[in-house]
Amino acid sequence: MSALGLVLFLGLGFADMPPPDAIASIIVTPITIFAIVRLFQESSVDWFEEQGAN
Repeated sequence: MSALGLVLFLGLGFADMPPPDAIASIIVTPITIFAIVRLFQESSVDWFEEQGAN
């Protein structure tokens, strides 16, 4: 869902977006990218495997 939202946001840009929404989007976009990258790192895979074993 985050990846789809990110692609749509980057594709649509800031067209017709009120300034507070644009500022919030500028702040949230790098956080979303960071979360997606961290989700697929080896340490995350190990953590999810540990949680599934419980």
